[in-house]
Amino acid sequence: MAKIGLLVLTKPTKLARILPVIKQHVNKTLYVQLYPGRQRLINSTPSGENALNGPHHGSAVIVCRMAESLSIDRMLTNKDCKMHKNVVLGGTFDRLHAGHKILLSEAVLHCTRKLTVGITDTSMLKCKTHNCYWAKLLWEMIEPCAVRMCSVEDFLQDVDPGLQYDIVPIYDPFGPTKEDPDMQLIVVSTETYKGGLKVNELRHENNLPALDIHTVNLLEAIPEHTDEEEEEKISSSNRRMRLLGTRLRVPEARTLLPRKPYIIGLTGNIASGKSSVGQRLENLGAGLLNCDTLAHSVYMRGQPCYDAVVQHFGKEILGDDGEINRKALGTVVFNSKEQLEKLNAMVWPVLLNRAKEKIQVLFEAGYQIVVMEAAILLQAGWDQHVHEVWACIIPPEEAVKRLQERNHLTESDARARIATLPSNTELVAKAHVVVSTYWSTTYTQKQVEKAWRALQFYLTDSSKL
Repeated sequence: MAKIGLLVLTKPTKLARILPVIKQHVNKTLYVQLYPGRQRLINSTPSGENALNGPHHGSAVIVCRMAESLSIDRMLTNKDCKMHKNVVLGGTFDRLHAGHKILLSEAVLHCTRKLTVGITDTSMLKCKTHNCYWAKLLWEMIEPCAVRMCSVEDFLQDVDPGLQYDIVPIYDPFGPTKEDPDMQLIVVSTETYKGGLKVNELRHENNLPALDIHTVNLLEAIPEHTDEEEEEKISSSNRRMRLLGTRLRVPEARTLLPRKPYIIGLTGNIASGKSSVGQRLENLGAGLLNCDTLAHSVYMRGQPCYDAVVQHFGKEILGDDGEINRKALGTVVFNSKEQLEKLNAMVWPVLLNRAKEKIQVLFEAGYQIVVMEAAILLQAGWDQHVHEVWACIIPPEEAVKRLQERNHLTESDARARIATLPSNTELVAKAHVVVSTYWSTTYTQKQVEKAWRALQFYLTDSSKL
């Protein structure tokens, strides 16, 4: 049984008959949305209910406390609801879920004229100064601000087209609440109640009247998490986590690539766990090519890149055995963008040709799907040489931690290496599938298996192989 429910009603006269049935499925709170255009409840319900009074024009939202008497008279008069001309609330509102809709509906329920909704701008989500760098889990996968603004406005117009809506991006935690003298009520969840208090502190400093605070308890909503890694509440973070391992977009046609083998470009920043993901895919039946391992061979004596690299960077990068010491070479190039670009110009063309040769060998060995693991996939433009891109991401702070532990680097050296690589945002923008190894190995395996199943379905359905 659910604790909270939402009923969209097109025929208000059926409300009395529906409520007893709904009580068998919702045990606490039911939000009843009267369909837009239904301005009044018809006076023909069994108990002679009154018409819906109030300032709303169009649809309306009614709150029914299921533990109380199911008197429709009581619901419709809504005597406990204090109304305000100007109401405000804010949030990220990524991929509108039931929790968002409840907050927005509560705001509509208390508003008679203007409702202002502040939508957190993407620039604020990654801003350390607002203490939210990874407070918004997988923020790189959050929808663009403009998309979220449109979703909120569409929902509100459906709920009550008679109100005035001001949907605005916000670039700090307070948005317009810090300067608008006309605002009267702020709607918050129990989690963000302290934020409401902070708003009033700032308004006091700015000689503005304090806002009434209306708190909605979303924490008591029925848990919707399906994995132990997920939050035990209605959460956009959960929804973003569920996108991991799914196909975010249909791959673009690669007319210059042979149909077989089907090549997946697996990429991710240093310490993101992409090698472990590659191994998991290999265990599921893919051929695996690790370009980082392959790169070792092109640096060896007698190989195409050896003489050019030594000539340019000097014998100081050589080890006692005369081979190129990649750690010494890395120290040089990761501290100089110019030197790194020169090294890449020498190595990348040779490495790509070698990778294509290895892919053909894997195909001839019977592999229909080949995973080409390459950290440089996007920088080198190799995404044009694969059928689709899969990206591994982890929080930057986690990458620093792993580099320090695994490679014994200082924090500054770890950050310097990460700075030379594409951001998670860039990876997500190019990826058809995103995986994260931030959580347990079990959760990583679930993501990989989900992605593999989706790939098999896509290839079968599209007759790609």
